[in-house]
Amino acid sequence: MIRFNLSFQGEILPGHDPVIARRNFARLFAISDRHRIEQFFSGKPVVLRRNLDSQLAASWQMRMRSLGLQADLTAQTEDAPAAAEPAARATPRTAAGSTSRRGPNLYTLRPYQVGAAQRQRLARAAQLQQAGTAVAVAAVIALALLTAGLRALPPPAAVPALVSAASHHGGELMLGTREFLLRYDRSGAEQDLLSLSQLGFTGRLRGLLWEGPQTLLLLGESKPEGNLYRCQIAERQCRLLADESGPLQADAVAVIAASGQLIVADSGRSQLSLHSVLGHRLASAERALPAAPVLRAQDGLLLVNSTEGPGISVLRYEAESFAQQLDEILLLPPTALEAGLGSVRDFAWSGEQWWATLQNPDTGAAGMFRFDTLWNVLGTVALPPTEEPGALVPWGTRMLVLDGERGQLLRFSAEGEPGIALASPYLQTMASARTEALTLRELLGKFATVLLALLSLAASLFTLWQRQRQRVFAADRQRSAPPLGSRASDIFWLPQRPRRLPSLPARLGLRQNHLGVLGKQLILVDHRGVYHVGNGIHLQQHPLFLKAEDVIVYTGSGRRAFTADAWPLVQPTLTAAGKADTAAVVVTLLESGHPLALAAVGLLMVVLASGLLLLF
Repeated sequence: MIRFNLSFQGEILPGHDPVIARRNFARLFAISDRHRIEQFFSGKPVVLRRNLDSQLAASWQMRMRSLGLQADLTAQTEDAPAAAEPAARATPRTAAGSTSRRGPNLYTLRPYQVGAAQRQRLARAAQLQQAGTAVAVAAVIALALLTAGLRALPPPAAVPALVSAASHHGGELMLGTREFLLRYDRSGAEQDLLSLSQLGFTGRLRGLLWEGPQTLLLLGESKPEGNLYRCQIAERQCRLLADESGPLQADAVAVIAASGQLIVADSGRSQLSLHSVLGHRLASAERALPAAPVLRAQDGLLLVNSTEGPGISVLRYEAESFAQQLDEILLLPPTALEAGLGSVRDFAWSGEQWWATLQNPDTGAAGMFRFDTLWNVLGTVALPPTEEPGALVPWGTRMLVLDGERGQLLRFSAEGEPGIALASPYLQTMASARTEALTLRELLGKFATVLLALLSLAASLFTLWQRQRQRVFAADRQRSAPPLGSRASDIFWLPQRPRRLPSLPARLGLRQNHLGVLGKQLILVDHRGVYHVGNGIHLQQHPLFLKAEDVIVYTGSGRRAFTADAWPLVQPTLTAAGKADTAAVVVTLLESGHPLALAAVGLLMVVLASGLLLLF
């Protein structure tokens, strides 16, 4: 096979600046001594390269012509000219065998090898894409089921509302909910919890009244089998009250303290009836009653809220003259008249004065007032904002007002001044537990929703990523890099553009990318020290990168990573190169384990994790 020598006698091609041509020659052969450079432009022929095959010799000649230098090829003879020595000295070599310091250490380079992992990764990416799709679909289905389940999930049991309260002369209090009774001593400390169902009370509690220190009268919802119970607290037992006509139906009940007799109001039958302690009917009378009658036995008289206007009917309760009306008292405070409070909701005696709640029958608005023994107005009781007065519960000289929704009793002094509300610790504990349960359920629901949504999004992105990997892997030729061998000394490594400051890879201690020219082939060396060899059809170029299989080199925008005068040596080889999009570059950077790409992925994961934490 004929071998060639590359010779040069200082001839500069027409149209090229001699100064720039000399500079290009100096960079090409890494000569910094100007005196030595002028020796090559003296007009004497100098052998620059010897023993080149035809392809490599033509490549060198074309490379020099692109720099404006006329080089000649001559067939090699057995006796080499003596003029070859200056050329040998013009290309100093490092101990590693590379042409000048700008090239990599050839002894540390590793060729790119296609192993089992590279051959299987296309199929593996397809499997991962299917798995990602399955996870995304499963996450969407789970999210839909979770949403439907949270909507269908019943809320925690509501905190029982207070529906009634009563006190006796000893100062004890009994508060009632629909399901149980709460007993308080005279200081307002909670003493006991009584289950209505265990007492034998059936139905839903509407009202209660002390009959004695250990006896309660309970009113339930109206039902055919009666709704008035007498309960013995010590015995934990309740029994229905009945007379000769059957179980008693009551909407209100009052106890005559002197005799222990009971007065029962049945608004459905428009009837008042008098009963003995054992429940026997002693007398009855037809009388129009309001839907929610209030009975008070006071000072030998029976007082009932009127069906017409803001009045109280004064009746007799002796058996011989039962329910005969003695008087009609109208409650007409000026502020009540202005507010249209035209009916009596409740009234009670406490602290040598009467307390009454008047309401507007159309709007339901209400106000509370104090009266003296002759029903003269003493003043208006100021209630908390948005508070509607409930049942009135006398407690010594003070008055308690039922606030069922909040599970407490508002406390007022004899002068109508508000005090600290009497709250049930048991109900407050239940309310706190319910609030915590709702908060926990809401938090878990949000967390699961966000987690499933993120899982669905992550799985979808993972699926798209695997699809991009498949596209990139399908275009790979799965070609291993050939060994460089003795040709390594003939590689021209493109000079890097000088930088004022070290590049980011250099600051991080990463290896520098290199790009070399060997005839019509390019040598790509990535950050790992792995190289690949390829001509145009084996390469893919991107505005910022040049890649061959999994080996990728950063070239910079406008190829500014390398000197402008050296890039024309590469350009002819890239005319047949394919195009690499950004997705292909990202896939290659991650496949090659580029630290900057891995750092970007890690930073993205930290940002996503931080965003998730901020949501909670």
